[in-house]
Amino acid sequence: MRVPESRHRRGAAAFGLPLFPGSVLALASLFTAALFADEEPAGTEEARPVELVHVTGYRIKRNSIDGPAPVNVFDRETLEATGVTLLGEFFRYLPQALGQVSELAQGSSFAGAEGVDLRGIGIDNTLTLLNGKRVAAYARNGASEPFVDINAIPIAAIERVEILNDGASAIYGSDAVAGVVNIILREEFDGLQLGGGYLTTTEGDGDEWTADLVWGRTGERTRVLATVSVSDKSPILARDREGTADVDYSDVGGPNFRAFNSTPANYFSLDSFQAIADAECGVEPKIADIETFPFFGDVCLFNYAWFQQLTYDRQALSGNMVVTHDFDTGVTGRIEVLYSHRKNRALLAPSPVIGGLIPANHPNNPYGALLEIAGRPLDTGNRIFDTSADTYRVVAGLEGAWKDWAWSADLLLSGNQTDTDRLNAVYSDRYYAALAGSGGPSGDQWYNPFGAHPSNDPELIDWMTTRTRFGADSEENALDLEASTFFGALPGGAVGFAAGLQYREQSLDEFADEVERSGQLAGGSQITQITADRDILAAYAEFKLPLLSTVEAQLAVRYDEYSDFGSSTNPKMALAWRPGDAWLFRASYGTSFRPPTFTELFNPETFNSGFYEDVERCEVTGAPADCAQREYPVRDTGNPELEPESGESTLFGVVWSPGFLDGFDLEVDYWRFEHSDRIVQLDPQLILDAKNNDGVTRLPPSAEDIALGIPGPIVELTRTYLNSDRLVTSGVDVSGRYLWQSRTGMRFDTTLMYTYVGDYTLKDAAVGSRESGINFAGRHYNLEFGIPRHRGNLNINWQNGAHGMAANVRYTGDYEGAFDVTIDGASRPHIVDAYTTLDLQYTYQFGADATRIRLGCRNCFDNDPPDTFLYLGEGLYDYRGAMVYTRLEHHF
Repeated sequence: MRVPESRHRRGAAAFGLPLFPGSVLALASLFTAALFADEEPAGTEEARPVELVHVTGYRIKRNSIDGPAPVNVFDRETLEATGVTLLGEFFRYLPQALGQVSELAQGSSFAGAEGVDLRGIGIDNTLTLLNGKRVAAYARNGASEPFVDINAIPIAAIERVEILNDGASAIYGSDAVAGVVNIILREEFDGLQLGGGYLTTTEGDGDEWTADLVWGRTGERTRVLATVSVSDKSPILARDREGTADVDYSDVGGPNFRAFNSTPANYFSLDSFQAIADAECGVEPKIADIETFPFFGDVCLFNYAWFQQLTYDRQALSGNMVVTHDFDTGVTGRIEVLYSHRKNRALLAPSPVIGGLIPANHPNNPYGALLEIAGRPLDTGNRIFDTSADTYRVVAGLEGAWKDWAWSADLLLSGNQTDTDRLNAVYSDRYYAALAGSGGPSGDQWYNPFGAHPSNDPELIDWMTTRTRFGADSEENALDLEASTFFGALPGGAVGFAAGLQYREQSLDEFADEVERSGQLAGGSQITQITADRDILAAYAEFKLPLLSTVEAQLAVRYDEYSDFGSSTNPKMALAWRPGDAWLFRASYGTSFRPPTFTELFNPETFNSGFYEDVERCEVTGAPADCAQREYPVRDTGNPELEPESGESTLFGVVWSPGFLDGFDLEVDYWRFEHSDRIVQLDPQLILDAKNNDGVTRLPPSAEDIALGIPGPIVELTRTYLNSDRLVTSGVDVSGRYLWQSRTGMRFDTTLMYTYVGDYTLKDAAVGSRESGINFAGRHYNLEFGIPRHRGNLNINWQNGAHGMAANVRYTGDYEGAFDVTIDGASRPHIVDAYTTLDLQYTYQFGADATRIRLGCRNCFDNDPPDTFLYLGEGLYDYRGAMVYTRLEHHF
């Protein structure tokens, strides 16, 4: 799956360009036709000399990828051999990535978007570039960690992916804390290629159709390439997979995460102060069943997984176009355009409604007492979120030479908009009124919540529910000016120098309709409205210093000045030493700086709820009201007093390419990242566990409380952001490749990627943050993601004439899960088992290689992911099971 940096890598850097549908495509076609009008036919031009090219990790062009920067390269052939249809699926299996935002089971707000999180430092600390330039972040309401949606980039348009595995803030910007992902689009192509594919699971669901068109022409002066891709994916219900059909893991000794807000419902008699489970609870145990708890007794717990989706209904259209033209003046102009449109429907379980009183005279009340209910009105239907996401990006640039200087100037305009319609949202106040007989347009209808299948007047349901709308608009615009040259003569050659100026504008504009902002919707609301922007002015410089014929140094420095957070200067120093053809040693050190996000700073107050235990009172009173997890109001808000995060990265590595085994490369890198003043959202339960009252609003203590020395009961909790701990993570990357080719054309290519995480430790954590001093490597972190110490991929490719075979083995090691298992009354840590899958692909090329068909399977042996006790909460696994696919393409 990986092409390591090696002496075998060839090819120039690519610049890609996107495509708006309709009128823009027509105008672009007319434009390119005019440019080609006076040109010689393609193929008459003389071969161009090999030129210096851009390589990720350097501003100065190079003639080789070998150097101080550890760069992984994945070409288009590698992507195609994996059988993935989305770029996010490819990165989900990358050993260096942790804590991925996965396209699987994301909930309501992602619409199929995915991002890359190198080293698990935070998805907003990996810089994702397209052709070396930035892309606007995915626009999502309340996103404290913005990321670039890599699924907006069609696979058919990609030439290769380059990943820089050490920090690169001095080269590309302050947010390249954990590294850089640079997606290079195809630049040159002659002819027309049509392709299409179909994928389905062996369960017969999750069908996905894809089709794409690639057209290009290379002339003497003008090159143009356009790509259009469409896809249509059908959903998979979570209940159709054994491992995702239920959130009750007690049958294997794990926790039961079924919800207290249930249907059949739970009631609390305000006359007898007793908890009562609906008499029909357990009639359909797959949906709801009785569970016995201390203090509460028998309660009915609801399996919301039965109503959820594993994957979503999704349709996508994306395109890109790139046009480059060499003018008579020696200047080259370039225009890139990218457009992506995606529609996504997410289904969630019907709304949980907090509280509500049922009077004793309710016509359906079998208990004849005043009841408080914890339930959810199933007859209002699933919560439905219909989201459209649009990404656009336009780059216009010129580059040329003046005397001994090469220069470039680029203008970038990019943005992402999301728009979501929420259906079947329930008004809390109207639900409460209907429970009391004051519902409906006339104010005289009762809502009947009793039984396993409540069924009420459709007119009443329409009155209780509504449709809402919310979304966001994110923009990233930039002007880049850069110049580079070579001068002087050190023992190893001329000094390379590059310098540049960059001006960037970032903005976020969230919106939500009045109902979404009202706080009247059942189940709470995460919808926020933020309008914010910032300007960044940056200057950078890089030196390439060939100190000896065998030693190269890289020195870089970048100055960033933020309109809202002052300035930061970040250097980087790197060294490469090649004592002989077989060995390359390298080391690097750099610093980083990341300002708080708009959400972390300006998130307006929103009111939600959560279940928490009042530890300080419980330890003294032992009362159920204090010791049981109760639902409390939670106020979420930003913190404008936040300070920026900072970081340091260190890397030492060696590459071995023995002369006696041509085609073999082995690379070993030790990496270490230290990320300080990390911005975290405080956890109210951790604050309560520490018997601290930061963000805890309580009633005044009663006389009895004062006598016991305890504070009054909780009224409200506050969640906000704080600069907290310092994260130290380190480990080793190992990669290898062996390429063998016979004189008859048979080719055998095998690659190995492996990452070992030795340390993932939080230090100096504040109250309400995570535990400090614990190495989470080999454990689960913060109920967010697992950190297996070992992850690896082995890829074998064979090609002989028209036939080709590819095998991909993916391995994820075991780790200690987030919860204990209890078997026969004894508890022990839960070990999430190691997991291995095998993908296979067969390729056949017809005739003169104009037509190619691919047949393959993914997770061919249908291995189920291990139990994690976190419902679809791991970006490490694909829960769909075995998949089979085919793809056919023809080059005209």
